[in-house]
Amino acid sequence: MTEDQQRLSEIINDINDLMGEAIELIPENMVERAKSYWYAHIMCAVSDDHEFLGGSMHHMQDCLDEWMEQEEEDDYIANNPLPNDEDTDLRHEDNFYALMRDEDRD
Repeated sequence: MTEDQQRLSEIINDINDLMGEAIELIPENMVERAKSYWYAHIMCAVSDDHEFLGGSMHHMQDCLDEWMEQEEEDDYIANNPLPNDEDTDLRHEDNFYALMRDEDRD
């Protein structure tokens, strides 16, 4: 996880904590209305970790998860480059072409 990804994860957690604190601060007679509107909108925009039936098509946690997957893919590609034609020995046993039967080759 990069520093920026870690920071986004912390922000997600901070928002969850602050929303819990906010809902506890307001008078009890306003909690239901808050949960029906602004609290629900914010919580659903942050992640799927909430008490509501609905959700967001793409919330903050989805963004972080997608970003981390992209980084993993980029790291894999960077650490496992495809060989160029000059580096490829078609006769080498690790090469799929060398393992093909003669009748299967073009």
